[in-house]
Amino acid sequence: MRHPPLSVLLPLAAVLAACGDGAADNAAAPDATSSNAPKPAAAAADTNAAAPADSGPTANWHLPMRAAQLSAAERDAIFRAAGLHKRGGHWDASDEPGNSPADSCPAEIADPSVDEGPAIRDLDGDGRPEVIVTSTGMACHGMSGVGFAIVTPTQTGWRRLFQASGSPLFRRRAGSAWPDLIVGGPGTCFPRFRWNGRDYGPAGGDDGEGHACTIPGMEDETPAAAPPRQAARPIGPLGLAAGYFVEEASRCDRPSGMIYYYDGRRYAVIFPSTPDTTLSPVGRPQREHGRWQMDDGSQVEVLSPTRMRFTYEETGPPMRLCPTEEIPARLRVR
Repeated sequence: MRHPPLSVLLPLAAVLAACGDGAADNAAAPDATSSNAPKPAAAAADTNAAAPADSGPTANWHLPMRAAQLSAAERDAIFRAAGLHKRGGHWDASDEPGNSPADSCPAEIADPSVDEGPAIRDLDGDGRPEVIVTSTGMACHGMSGVGFAIVTPTQTGWRRLFQASGSPLFRRRAGSAWPDLIVGGPGTCFPRFRWNGRDYGPAGGDDGEGHACTIPGMEDETPAAAPPRQAARPIGPLGLAAGYFVEEASRCDRPSGMIYYYDGRRYAVIFPSTPDTTLSPVGRPQREHGRWQMDDGSQVEVLSPTRMRFTYEETGPPMRLCPTEEIPARLRVR
């Protein structure tokens, strides 16, 4: 069955996401059903190791399960893992404390979810359901107006697997337990991500109908991908390539989240909404549990010379290196 273009689904998805935990039928997503899912993917390592199906926070869950069945404590744990902020009696995706209602981005776990499927589903068929968290608001998600996060259970709680502005479309791929993930939004070519054994990495563009298209600055990093335009050489104590890193679900020329700059000696954390390109010295970071501990309390996990993950209080999504010329001039270090 052909899906409507994501540019058509998005406005409807944003409306549905704002409706809360309604009484809509908990129908399975057309491309992400758990009943026909392949075998499990390889488990993540270290403290993020996947929990057996009979342990962890989903040990007593039974699918199909409605979002309304979650307890308040379960919801709080999931929202917290998704990197959201609790303000008063609700959770919000905005990182601006004391923001006005116009600047807020309320979050929810609702059926139907942003892609019209259930919020709770087993994406990879391993018996441990993932949860899709939705947030709405142009202050956080720009023209798409909607965003989502996917959290997966671990032995000790939850881990944020993916986060992006836009609406997700899951498409099964032969030979992989995890479906491909296409992030829809304004336009006609959408970012596609593919499971790499631990996370979702860039896999080119998709027109929403299964046809490949090109997104500048977003090369396919799957094994069959063509070699990059130029070799990225790791430098400095962190072992990252020099340049600007953006969230993998974001475009280089229109970053929707934070930007991380690194040149081997200095680094900066830049937010597009309030650009501040103040540089801090890298110094002598200490490596603990696979992450570099920086002097300001932040952590950097190096996934490859061109991929990293930044943590400050909350662990962020994977980030990728962008060509400097594609980063807006106002967001570049001077």
